[in-house]
Amino acid sequence: MSVKNEGSSGSRGSRTDPSDPTDPSIAPGPPTPDAGWRARWTRVEERVRSGFADSAARHPRIVAGFRAVVARRLWIIGAAALLMAILDGRGSFDVQDPELFIDAGKKLFSGDALNVFADETVQEGPIGLLFWGVIGQISALINVDPRMIAALVIYLGFTFAMVFLIRSALAERGRPSEDLELFAAAIVLFGGLAWTMLSTGHIAEGVIPLLWFQAAREARNGRLDRAGLLLALSTGLKLWGILGVPILLLNPTFDWRKLLRAGAILVGVVAVIWLPFVLFGEFNSFDYRWDIANSSLIHKLFAESTTFTWQMRAAQSAIVVLLGSALALVARGRPHADWALPLTIAAVKLLLDPILFEYYSLSIAVLAVIGAAGVAFGRWIGLLVAAAFYLAVTVPHPPYAEGVSGYSTLWTLLVASACSLGLARRTDIQ
Repeated sequence: MSVKNEGSSGSRGSRTDPSDPTDPSIAPGPPTPDAGWRARWTRVEERVRSGFADSAARHPRIVAGFRAVVARRLWIIGAAALLMAILDGRGSFDVQDPELFIDAGKKLFSGDALNVFADETVQEGPIGLLFWGVIGQISALINVDPRMIAALVIYLGFTFAMVFLIRSALAERGRPSEDLELFAAAIVLFGGLAWTMLSTGHIAEGVIPLLWFQAAREARNGRLDRAGLLLALSTGLKLWGILGVPILLLNPTFDWRKLLRAGAILVGVVAVIWLPFVLFGEFNSFDYRWDIANSSLIHKLFAESTTFTWQMRAAQSAIVVLLGSALALVARGRPHADWALPLTIAAVKLLLDPILFEYYSLSIAVLAVIGAAGVAFGRWIGLLVAAAFYLAVTVPHPPYAEGVSGYSTLWTLLVASACSLGLARRTDIQ
């Protein structure tokens, strides 16, 4: 009897008995794999996928229709882009900037080409002005309003650039991209990205993010020469494209000779694009001053300043490049760096801008759609995240708007992109 009691007592007090969860002597074991956030997301996805499979089994005709759309997605995207371009390209430009760029761009085809920056309000780069100059020349040649020609080029060109960039990025990771190609095209055409580029004339805010993203992919694969060339082209669109130079530090091997050669290519191409206008023409672009909005971070820091000069732009650029370089060194080898680093650089730049126009957020909207939908997740949940990012960054911000809603959005994106760098594993998620 005593033996039985001892056995029962030993059973309750044994340190090796896992059946008693109240025993404080039992040390907690390592966390199970199911405790991680990746595992939790996977379980959610499995449930949703299972629900989709059940629905598909009940509605085979709808599934067949979706498959037909996916199989012919490029034709459908092209037709939608053409239709939206025709609808949005009617009439003339409602704002001054496109006409300013067209007039300045047409100067490039005249004997006064080197004086195209004599007007200090021309802040577009030579490549951007060349684009609008060609649009103006074609318009005069065929007697069609330049808005329609620009709409056809922007809607078709930018949409397919986004689609094929997402396809290439996901193919590199061995992931399917069909649904994400359709999602990206829908955002570009029906979500306002292409419309913003057309209506404001500021194509650089949409194209520079694409060039930065591709440059980051090239740098991560060790092709720094190509990355340097792409960054130079982005600087030719607008001078702020040079802020992407920290992308070169994403090279995983950190080869100084490759880095110096890429830097030489970048500087050389930028010099070829800009120096003829600076040295041999009347160049007044650096005399331009921006008004400082009361809602801007600059106003909070320098309340006595009312205008923002190019000297301040230089200080702003130095801060952005230094911070971007530090993040690039942390992000090297991480799977999300090719979109998160450009997004962070663009967000910091906007945070330090003196004024926030609506089209300014286009750069981070493009990178958010590419990153969240196509590259960072590559799964259905990415569609939801990208949609949330897009809605957040495209809330209209009127010039001189009071309040900090726009800057709060930018802070949110900055934190989100920084977190993506910190949480990502150092090997690609296949």
